[in-house]
Amino acid sequence: MGAGLQQGLDHSATLGIPFVFATNGDGLISHDNTQTEAPTPPGDTLVTPAKAGA
Repeated sequence: MGAGLQQGLDHSATLGIPFVFATNGDGLISHDNTQTEAPTPPGDTLVTPAKAGA
């Protein structure tokens, strides 16, 4: 996901977009350019198909 997030960050800087989201199908990561400090990620809170019983 790191490469996808970096590409999104580059595009967001060019276009002036404050939020970037990247996923690889298993995980999701977001970046908020309006924050001055990096937030602490919540624990394992994403609902995956396995957690949902799919």
